[in-house]
Amino acid sequence: MSLSLIMSSNFSMSFSLSSSLIMSMRSTFSSRLSSTMSFSFIRSLNFSMGLIL
Repeated sequence: MSLSLIMSSNFSMSFSLSSSLIMSMRSTFSSRLSSTMSFSFIRSLNFSMGLIL
């Protein structure tokens, strides 16, 4: 009984740890992707403005 309780608590702890790790990796990846996209958008905007002017 106590062994199964320890196993379930260990499993839930590892699951929450892995899910938080995945969420943090996803958030850093999305922020990096958005910064890269905004940088390329600003660069293309400057390029088009230079063509117009």
